[in-house]
Amino acid sequence: MNTYPATRGVFAADVRRLPKGPAVLLFEREDGKGWNLPGGHVERGEGLVQAIRREIREETGLRPRWLQRVPRTFEKNEGRMVTDIAFLYLGHLDGQPALNHESVGFGWFGLDGLPPIVALPTAVYPQGRTHAMIQTALESALMRASLEAVGRPSVSKRLTTEQKTLASLGQMLAVVPEVEIARAYGSSLYKPGAVDFDTAVIVPSLWGVVRSDVYRRLRFLKVEVSTALGIDFDLVPHTEDEIADPRSPLWNPRYNPSLVYGVDLKGSLPIVASSTRRLVFSEADMAVVVLLDNRTVCRRQLVRSLTPEESRIFFGKMIHGAGNALTYLACLKGSEYLTSPSDLLGSLEVFDKQYGVNSAPLRNWLRRGAVEVDFETALRLMRWYESLTALVLFGDEHRRQYQRAVKVFADL
Repeated sequence: MNTYPATRGVFAADVRRLPKGPAVLLFEREDGKGWNLPGGHVERGEGLVQAIRREIREETGLRPRWLQRVPRTFEKNEGRMVTDIAFLYLGHLDGQPALNHESVGFGWFGLDGLPPIVALPTAVYPQGRTHAMIQTALESALMRASLEAVGRPSVSKRLTTEQKTLASLGQMLAVVPEVEIARAYGSSLYKPGAVDFDTAVIVPSLWGVVRSDVYRRLRFLKVEVSTALGIDFDLVPHTEDEIADPRSPLWNPRYNPSLVYGVDLKGSLPIVASSTRRLVFSEADMAVVVLLDNRTVCRRQLVRSLTPEESRIFFGKMIHGAGNALTYLACLKGSEYLTSPSDLLGSLEVFDKQYGVNSAPLRNWLRRGAVEVDFETALRLMRWYESLTALVLFGDEHRRQYQRAVKVFADL
């Protein structure tokens, strides 16, 4: 998808805790199009921070005590062209709101009591982009408040810097419901002064399929924790289905030893040394290893970052899912390969015949030549891949879920 040229916009969300719950400051537009967050377009030569400070001053008369950008962008599309990209900032605005020529009212509103907002529904934003930004702002503010409420732990001065960091991580993750189990691992546990902290986390799922909002919150959590502790906090999401499956990355000898010698930060990761299990893997099992390993690699990249180069790698691993699933099926049956995994469209057609599904919306999207994906499209690809894996490994009862995951590509 082409992202240039595109206009850029910046919006500010001041979220406060009111008696009825968290609420965000909105202004009613003078043109009658509804209520909106304060913000506007980035002018030529402006940086994002400079622009949001100017917009806040011009539209509200308030002064930002602090501002922090939310790690998500909000795009408007015309066909395959992104025409407008919005950046959202959380902040605390000091002073008394003032109206200007563009607004006729202001107020604090929670998600359940929103006034008529600027709403231009699209496939990506069924309730409009403004609603998506407001929802993201409220969720992000709650996450930030939870982390700030925990703060840095009171730990002994005799602990090393690394031990203090781990204690802080544990206390922060304790209040995050999207993280069920967390274990730190890797060289940071043994290297004095380390700033790179890898953490394997078990997140809520249903048969290995994770809700998109969980990935959004993990992405925000990574930024929040990294900023709060001054480290590079790297989250590696896993799901409960992996714990009992020896073909999953949790049991891979490339990864398992570091996890076994890791440190639990939340709950307890129930794995042991794979070297003690004496398992014999078939060719079909090795094909499953590929499917699950690619899933984990892409989960990690999804919550970390998606530069153009990273998005191409993410796309490549995701879109080979159908071909890799067919390789598994051939190995399972002891038959000739059904197709080459490199034939992306052909693999999807054969996959449909073998599993009784219809991937036409995804095939049509692929024919348009998409190779770089933004975060929201990456979420759709992840949902599709996880649904494909559930169908292949857990049976036909996941066929309907697969169809729902494919259908969303018809809107791209």
